[in-house]
Amino acid sequence: MTYQDQQYQLFNQLETVFKKGQQPSNVYPPIADYARDSRQCLTLVNYTSPDLSKLIDAQLIQPLKEADSKQYFYPQISLHTTLLTLFLAADPPLFTEAEIKIIAEILTETFKKITPITYCLDGLFIMPNSIGIRGYTDSKLTETIHLIQQDLAAQNIKLSPGLASNEVFFGHITICRFTTQPNSEFWQKLTELKNIKLGSYVSNSWNLVSSNLAFEPNSTKTHQVFNLDDHGV
Repeated sequence: MTYQDQQYQLFNQLETVFKKGQQPSNVYPPIADYARDSRQCLTLVNYTSPDLSKLIDAQLIQPLKEADSKQYFYPQISLHTTLLTLFLAADPPLFTEAEIKIIAEILTETFKKITPITYCLDGLFIMPNSIGIRGYTDSKLTETIHLIQQDLAAQNIKLSPGLASNEVFFGHITICRFTTQPNSEFWQKLTELKNIKLGSYVSNSWNLVSSNLAFEPNSTKTHQVFNLDDHGV
């Protein structure tokens, strides 16, 4: 079984157990106003390019928004792939400014050992309260995340729990969060778009970011950008 086969299996397993009401990984409950959400997380993300963001908006976000405009849809500028959430969203935050500085210093050295990752965007990931695009990679993703975890743990940085697996990881781009139960037109459109293919892209950099769940620009701060080269894992 290839690494992408394992990712595919994990995506499907998670969707199945979510439908049964179980939570094998962290799930945030719906709220009415994501843009004004005061909870902050600390995470490593790669922002999608303007061209890819336009494609996602045109082929996914706009059709779903037309079906049910009551849901929260990410603006193009906020679309991103998550590498690893270091601290879950909370108010007050689970991290301090001092910890952010320490983490940035550690990861500056860590990312010198890491090379870009190619993501294949193939299909949708339907979670209890949000919708994302599935991102498939090779096993370099596990090596990268393990290296980050190990380097932070060596300096006694304890990350938030909540990962579905610590052996198989995947990428995803959240495009929508539910404010209420979506209508039937939304689910019908989602079924039509479930197997959409959006091509591949390469993550040449990662951003250490604090933000609310919506990545609303006024609530988002980039603390460090880690540009990658051709050396490392």
